[in-house]
Amino acid sequence: MKVLVTYASAHGSTAEVATYIGRVLDVYDVEITVAHADTITDISDFDAFVLGSAIHSSMWLPSLSQFMFRFEKELSEKPIFLWLNCIIVLEEGGKEKAMTKYLWQEALDRLNLSREHIAIFAGKMDWSQIRGDEKWILSSRYEGKELPGRVKGDYRNWQEISTWVHLVAEQLGMPLDFSPIHDVSATTKDETVTEEDVEQLSWPDNPGESASL
Repeated sequence: MKVLVTYASAHGSTAEVATYIGRVLDVYDVEITVAHADTITDISDFDAFVLGSAIHSSMWLPSLSQFMFRFEKELSEKPIFLWLNCIIVLEEGGKEKAMTKYLWQEALDRLNLSREHIAIFAGKMDWSQIRGDEKWILSSRYEGKELPGRVKGDYRNWQEISTWVHLVAEQLGMPLDFSPIHDVSATTKDETVTEEDVEQLSWPDNPGESASL
């Protein structure tokens, strides 16, 4: 199986999430490609897709929309999963609000993308990396209770993201690949415990160390 993890990222934090997703998927016996949506010219070789974007102005970024338009037919015929990074998730009810307001239902329908295959994660807000005009746009269009400039920091929950990725792998029936992780031949060892070892309360790995049974 070949899986494409493709993303749209405004300042790099969503690109880091995409890279992380690719690394999590590396434990499975599949071929993973991670690439920005603008760089993809052909998706015919891929069997499944994990798409991602930051949310700006209540919508995912244009690069992801353009990717969807370019490959609508191929995408609609194969499994698709989508994640979005959105700072509003930090607020009470923010995830539900994002699922309600920030998903383009027409696009989901045309791609046969189920809402059950969509995850919303908190993102990263580095105000120092955002241009002045973009700060104005973010502040004027932000729909949460807190002004985005007051929410600063990295709120990406890597454990939550990892859990979702493993669920994606499970739904795709990906087999685990242990070969690059553990070489059994390199761990062969005689760990036989003799009667004398037991009597002396000592063990091959720590000779002479006393313990109570």
